[in-house]
Amino acid sequence: MNNERLSQSFGWNSMKCWFLVIPIASLFVSSLAAGIAIPNEEAVQPDYLTSEDLELIEKSLNKKNLKEGKALYGQACFACHGHKLEGATGPNLVDGEWLHGGRPSNLYQSISKGFSEKGMMAFDTMYSSKQRENLVAYLLSKSSGLKDLEFELRPGAEGLESGLSQEMYKTGPMPQQLLHFDMMESEEPAVISFIGKIFFSSKVNFGLLVTANSDLRITMANDILMENLNGEGTDFTDQTRRSCGAGWFPFRIDYLYRGKSSKITATVSPRKLDKLELSLDTKKLKTPKFYESIDEMARVVRFHFKDLPPMSLAVGVPGGKHYAMLDAELGGLLSVWKGEKFVETSGQRNKRAGNPAILGNKPVFSSEEGVYLWDAKNDTPLEYIAYDVDEQVVFHYEHKGVGISITPQLKGKTFGMAFEFKDPLKSPLVLKLGESKLKVNGGTVKDGLVHLPQGHSNSLSLSL
Repeated sequence: MNNERLSQSFGWNSMKCWFLVIPIASLFVSSLAAGIAIPNEEAVQPDYLTSEDLELIEKSLNKKNLKEGKALYGQACFACHGHKLEGATGPNLVDGEWLHGGRPSNLYQSISKGFSEKGMMAFDTMYSSKQRENLVAYLLSKSSGLKDLEFELRPGAEGLESGLSQEMYKTGPMPQQLLHFDMMESEEPAVISFIGKIFFSSKVNFGLLVTANSDLRITMANDILMENLNGEGTDFTDQTRRSCGAGWFPFRIDYLYRGKSSKITATVSPRKLDKLELSLDTKKLKTPKFYESIDEMARVVRFHFKDLPPMSLAVGVPGGKHYAMLDAELGGLLSVWKGEKFVETSGQRNKRAGNPAILGNKPVFSSEEGVYLWDAKNDTPLEYIAYDVDEQVVFHYEHKGVGISITPQLKGKTFGMAFEFKDPLKSPLVLKLGESKLKVNGGTVKDGLVHLPQGHSNSLSLSL
């Protein structure tokens, strides 16, 4: 299939969509009626896609490729990235946010070369190029959602319609590809415009569920899908069925921000498929609580935890009395909790968005700065290598060629951490305790620091 035919398959030249709009309140209006098609030319192709990207996208339309890619994912990827690509030790693969680029060719490169420093092996020595391409195709088939999302801010004191005619005073990207208000720096009224594309990886029949408490307008491919301009704001929910083929469509939401009380949720609900969240605030979506379990092996899980670094990992062991949250990149301890419950992840079970994962119990220890080893002379952290999981979890680091292992002690009544040095240190390190009150065995604490001089090789332990 050449690029012209591929464009037709994805609807860039021949897309047709039918909208059936059912208003549930008089304040809701739409310019679309049953059977009205979006003009073909309004489907768009991102200009950053290369010929290599288009070839990989073509493969994602082939059922045989998808079947083989799904099988390979089940063999090699699910343990780190989850059965539904929702993330575990490795990151979520369907949430719209990519650490190393989200273009199809970026995914192929990441899979082929891996990231040894993060524990991901290179697949180019294990699988053929065809197998890796099919794996990318499978990932692409699960990648529907908002793309290339940016925000624009304008004054909103005079309402949504007037605000849209005002001069923009702030703009920026939204890497998570989800709606939120984190860019707001004051409580003054403002018009927020979320502008990007919505992408469907295959033909879908879906509904759009929206709740908001302020003036709102949603457009797709230049047609108004829903609009509320009553000047006061109201909470409403709408369910609109649409039938669309695969492709990218211009998508925009204009919202009148009214301070901390502002809220908006948007969900795409495809028939026979999982819901797809467009917003971070999903409190309206009732999801039963789900706690990650620890069975016969120790577990390390990585989800989105509020206000924590991306490489924050929750660690637990079978029969353990404690759990720990570590910043793996720094080798730092962030918090400790205990009890029967490990990590609650119901807010992220819908794959695309959701509320942050939360600890299973109130922390018995937490450190905003973190507790970690640091090269004070060069102002650098340790070099993260990987971690091992067996009956316990061991994190491996290096400093100037010296191997260092950090093991959370999670069994027993008292939490602890053990630091082992395989060789004498070639340059000094500092153990930063921050504001914590952890006890240190094997070093002397002074002003919240433990200085480890060059030549230090004795083990070091912390206890709570």
